[in-house]
Amino acid sequence: NYRVTEESGRVIAVLAVRMEDELMAVADDGVMIRVPVKGIRVCKRPAGGVWVMRPTEGAKVATIALAEMTSADAEPEPEPQE
Repeated sequence: NYRVTEESGRVIAVLAVRMEDELMAVADDGVMIRVPVKGIRVCKRPAGGVWVMRPTEGAKVATIALAEMTSADAEPEPEPQE
């Protein structure tokens, strides 16, 4: 039940996420972005959704997926204070 209009465009993906997750969005022109979920606005049910990626003119978002966290992505542990 998503409100799809000419202005909002089609629904590309609906994902169940946690606030600590990150998303990868890929456009059909090869542009990729990685976005933290906590930076995406939360909408109520009747809302028209949110834009995660605004592709360049003529391009379309091809897919959105959860980004797998790696040890390089993890924040470093704070140094213990003496």
